[in-house]
Amino acid sequence: MNRTGAKFLWKRIPSSTKSATPELARIWQVGQHLWQRDLPAVYAALKREWSPTVKDIMKAVQAYTSISADDFAQLVGMSVDEAVVAAKGHGWGYDEPTRMILPMPQAPQPHTPTPSEEQLRRLADYVSFLEN
Repeated sequence: MNRTGAKFLWKRIPSSTKSATPELARIWQVGQHLWQRDLPAVYAALKREWSPTVKDIMKAVQAYTSISADDFAQLVGMSVDEAVVAAKGHGWGYDEPTRMILPMPQAPQPHTPTPSEEQLRRLADYVSFLEN
């Protein structure tokens, strides 16, 4: 689903559902920050306790294939040297000539969709179908 489709879906969700499910609003905030490319705000929004239903999804949102040492340092609130040391401490790579940190991907955890996730996927597919 693209940005416009997500906005329309958000508008169609009843206010009662939004207020009854505070985590839904927090997920929406993460998406908005991603679209605005406001990475510090994305990471601030992701630093929450997530329910088991969305926890793995939110971890995947944080994944990078590479990131500059300067950007990484800003996101984690450390000096560049400290950030590089911390990244290496997690077993990540560091390419000195390009000053890029290379996170190592975690092994994927098997995930079985819960009934609510399946219902949300069906709803999104249905809304997308209606819009086209």
